[in-house]
Amino acid sequence: MAAIRCRNPMDIMTTDFQPLDDAFAQRVRDSFDKQGIMGHIGARLGEVRPGYCEIELPYSDAVSQQHGFFHGGVVGTIADSAGGFAAYSLMGAGRPMSEKKREGAAQFMARWCIDGWKGKIPLKPMFWGGGAVWFIGFALERGVVNMFRVPQSPYFAGELYVLDGLLRLCEWILMTAFVWWCIGVWRSADHETPGIWPTTARGMVALLVIANMASAFMALSR
Repeated sequence: MAAIRCRNPMDIMTTDFQPLDDAFAQRVRDSFDKQGIMGHIGARLGEVRPGYCEIELPYSDAVSQQHGFFHGGVVGTIADSAGGFAAYSLMGAGRPMSEKKREGAAQFMARWCIDGWKGKIPLKPMFWGGGAVWFIGFALERGVVNMFRVPQSPYFAGELYVLDGLLRLCEWILMTAFVWWCIGVWRSADHETPGIWPTTARGMVALLVIANMASAFMALSR
């Protein structure tokens, strides 16, 4: 046997695939060249077209098993790559996965906040995840406020205006987070199928808004 040629299963389909990126073939070839294993076993990239990829592997002792045939693991490796690159040829041009993995915590949080505000985060993660973050922050803030503002506290810092200002700033940040969460949940519910869950989520938001407004009104009327 001189070589094996692995084609992806899409080759047997008659679907006329249309690429989302005109430079798909070059993207596939560039990505193939970065696979060290392909170069190590001596595999070559053959024909590439939308939804189709061909990988050739010449026979050598380095890719054989004890009976002199191609090793099954090698065959599976190039078959897996052929199918993956065939699918990759139909994807649009975007940031490489290596760049996406390098997204820092600050960028992730900024994107999450923007997507949440626009209602692009699914309702359940938005409701439970965003709500949990806000509730934990609120509990910590209340604990710190009670520690430094309540006169009976041994750490009372009513005369420390800088600390008092920082505590008030924290309160405003939490209030902003609460407004963001309420709007995000409300908008996310628009994208859900009408039912009990979206109605319940909106009902919880409405109750919390009313409770906070009542609490603020009582604090101002003192």
